[in-house]
Amino acid sequence: MAEIIQVRADDGYELACRRYGPTGGVRPHGLVIGLHGIQSHGGWYEASSRHLAAAGLAVYFPDRRGSGMNAAARGDASSWEQLVGDLVAVEETALADWGANRDDHGGTRPAVAHPFRQIPVVLVGISWGGKVAAAAARMHGGRYAGLALLCPGICPRRDVGLVTKLRIAAALAGGGGAREFAIPLDEAALFTATPRWLDFLRRDELSLHQATARFLAESRRLDEFMAATPEWLHVPTYLALAERDRIIDNEATRRWFERVAARERTVRIYPEAQHTLEFEAEPGEIFEDLTAWVLEVCDR
Repeated sequence: MAEIIQVRADDGYELACRRYGPTGGVRPHGLVIGLHGIQSHGGWYEASSRHLAAAGLAVYFPDRRGSGMNAAARGDASSWEQLVGDLVAVEETALADWGANRDDHGGTRPAVAHPFRQIPVVLVGISWGGKVAAAAARMHGGRYAGLALLCPGICPRRDVGLVTKLRIAAALAGGGGAREFAIPLDEAALFTATPRWLDFLRRDELSLHQATARFLAESRRLDEFMAATPEWLHVPTYLALAERDRIIDNEATRRWFERVAARERTVRIYPEAQHTLEFEAEPGEIFEDLTAWVLEVCDR
């Protein structure tokens, strides 16, 4: 099971984070940092995290600020850059846990000095979290051994309606950035067709169903950053898509991915799968594919 730790962000916000270590306390082959979707939280991804940990990887899966176990400023973030900063705080905690940010004399080495020289770090961005992971890889590419995007929210099919967009703009113009609006993912069946997971989603009290005008505006601003991001991604990149995804535009995502500058690009498409690959009835192949790729980029 996961160990729940607290990670302090640069502004003092306390991020709840699930930590999974390799069995036996051995030094991991690499560090995996997961980023969840707009509505979900790290608890959705326990099975894949355990699978990665069993393969000898240390997995850190924070709940995004304002979501999941993080009750403060529910549904809010001042900027998408702040969310990238939160990711870096988790990364630095993970490196410190395993002594990977120590130099040869016992001092602290700057995190920007290619930490995977001693232990590789791989980002796994899922759904909306794929945007933050890709943004971090563009901004700090030299820090990471690989970037995995699972049904990333870079080219979504679903969005808030025009009337809601106008209301969000009015709220922001009037100083109402904290005003909340519904996230347009109100059907559990959008995520999975597996009965036990449908039941889980309908009962999940940690799921986020509303976000602030400020957060939704930052999501739009992040979309603009994503449009120009592929040409700046040089780390090995993995893309997994669900054939029956009703949240993500697979064809548009493939076109975006074809522009990624990395020489090493891997695509997996899972027939009949729904948006949340974790919630497939038999996700073993999905977990094995991701784990094999992560180990491959870590072992180089």
